[in-house]
Amino acid sequence: DAEHIPYNLAFDNVTFNQMIFASEEMTATTTTYANTRWKGPFCTVQPSEDMMTATMRIFDFYQLRGNKIFYNWMLIDTVDLMLQAGTRALPKSPLREGFVRPPNAMDGIPAPISRISSMEDAVVAKEIVRQALHQDMLGENSSASAFWTGDMVWYGPVGFGMATNKKEYEDVYLAAIRGAFTE
Repeated sequence: DAEHIPYNLAFDNVTFNQMIFASEEMTATTTTYANTRWKGPFCTVQPSEDMMTATMRIFDFYQLRGNKIFYNWMLIDTVDLMLQAGTRALPKSPLREGFVRPPNAMDGIPAPISRISSMEDAVVAKEIVRQALHQDMLGENSSASAFWTGDMVWYGPVGFGMATNKKEYEDVYLAAIRGAFTE
């Protein structure tokens, strides 16, 4: 009554486009975007009168037990929906906002395709991500992790936007996060 039914009353004819799916034995995560007709209030936000469709960015985090989903944390980028409806809740980013695409690879959607990777690759990849996030969030200099390439693309939410290279990621996202939080 507090989540599912209000969502169904707000959006109609939703098409979900799963882009990335990653999991381990007891956890999973996905990033998706949905194209929908926004027809009624959602989280107290009304669609604009001339709005026919909306693009919704969604992140899911799952806790698994056995072969079932035990808990699902679903995050919808409501700040982006507000912007699409004509209300800017956060200062405008110097970067492009409200745009996200699937990975720039031809190894399937959603990515990665587990049939063409190994568990050994997954262990190495997880450690690289852990080190990159540690450097980016707790690093002592202004640089992003050396694991990022210069032509990386990073999709941030409204207020941050899409960084099309490592310098934009450092100058907009990392500078804001490191400037806002200590320790």
